[in-house]
Amino acid sequence: MESKEELVKKWDTFLSKIEERFDLIIDQSKEGTQMLIDQITYDSVSIINAWNGVQSQLLSLMRKTDDTWANKMEQSFEAIDYAKYEDEDENYDENENYDEYEDDATDKERMEQYNKYHDLNHKMLTKYKFESNRAFANAARKIQENVMAHIDLNKIHNCKQCGDIMDITIYSFMAKNVKCRSCGTVNSYEPDDRILAIEHNCVIHLANEHVIDLTIKEANLEHELLKLDRWVTDEKTKMDQIQNDLNKNKVEYINKYYDFIVELVPDKEAFYNRKRVHRLEQIK
Repeated sequence: MESKEELVKKWDTFLSKIEERFDLIIDQSKEGTQMLIDQITYDSVSIINAWNGVQSQLLSLMRKTDDTWANKMEQSFEAIDYAKYEDEDENYDENENYDEYEDDATDKERMEQYNKYHDLNHKMLTKYKFESNRAFANAARKIQENVMAHIDLNKIHNCKQCGDIMDITIYSFMAKNVKCRSCGTVNSYEPDDRILAIEHNCVIHLANEHVIDLTIKEANLEHELLKLDRWVTDEKTKMDQIQNDLNKNKVEYINKYYDFIVELVPDKEAFYNRKRVHRLEQIK
């Protein structure tokens, strides 16, 4: 049977190889993303599909760490414990204090090794969020550049009845009816499809980039929370504080996110503010 030291060394080597594999995937994806961005016009479907593929590879690596812990490492630690207590039964001494085994060092070490793979999974997932977010934002800037290169902001819209110049903002995200100042005829205005592409393919990704620090902070707080035990008094107090910090972070995130979107899409301020209120109401 392997010793604890040998087991831990093997576990560390395995986790290190998983992380190296993930870092290689990320590096290759970043290089490939730039080539894809150079080719896009008005949508980022190719970029999203590419990073969905990266996410699938990440989830596969995370499942591998889960399975390796559950099917190998945890069983090996239990075998060490079992052998230890079996030996103690054979050499039982009624004068020895066995209460100390309730807080056995092996149990503590097992939890340390358990946390190692959870920490690695969290680290990889956080890195994926950051890098994919940056890739989508870079694609968004490219799309926006392409759109604005083909949109004439000085274009004149004339009334279909009298021909007078209409008061219409070209950089608009909503269809609208505009009344002619000269003859009173109501004219229908439809924004250019390429302008609409900016809202759906750019604004959201740029907003996500704008709040990425709060996104990462939220993930870190949630990860820390999962590692604590509410049944332990000291940890319960810490959990309550983290939960409070988490809620504050969510409020800041939501407001910062929608403030950014409303600034870029002023036509739809009421729509996005309704979504803001709904999300704020979901925070407990």
